[in-house]
Amino acid sequence: HLVPPFPEPASAAVARFTGAALDAASARDTDRRLRHLAVDPSGPRYWGLTAQEFGAIDADSGRFTAVAVEPALDFSWPQGVAFDAAAGEVVVMTSHVYTRFYRFDPVTASWRRLPAELRDVPVIGLAASDGGFYAVEYRPSDLSLRRLQRFNHEGASLGPIDLAPPIPVP
Repeated sequence: HLVPPFPEPASAAVARFTGAALDAASARDTDRRLRHLAVDPSGPRYWGLTAQEFGAIDADSGRFTAVAVEPALDFSWPQGVAFDAAAGEVVVMTSHVYTRFYRFDPVTASWRRLPAELRDVPVIGLAASDGGFYAVEYRPSDLSLRRLQRFNHEGASLGPIDLAPPIPVP
């Protein structure tokens, strides 16, 4: 939950939800720089992204702790994070000129860059599914969300899905 003003939120909080209900006892203030979250449901353990950092979020305190990314990976402009429950790994998507995917193994604290990359398709957000991952195609000038991009578990593009009707962006 982010509370504006723009460009930096005044506050941010994390909480667990069960279906449509909020587990109010789980709500914790967290680092207001966080933009994207993923959860390992077996933990629960939270993972998050700021404008340039990846890290873990303590479920009890809400405290964000950055996790170092190996410099050789060319990791910049993170735009989405998802937890791949089948692999037990966190997947981070970056997007600037190229959309790239990285896997982080929480057990070994090791990183690997996936081989696939996509050029000149701006995407944000990331969601995991049994068939791979989904991200929203979005440019700051867009007045609506018109397309999702699909990716397999190795980050290769499976093509777009047009949204009908498009979703207006305020």
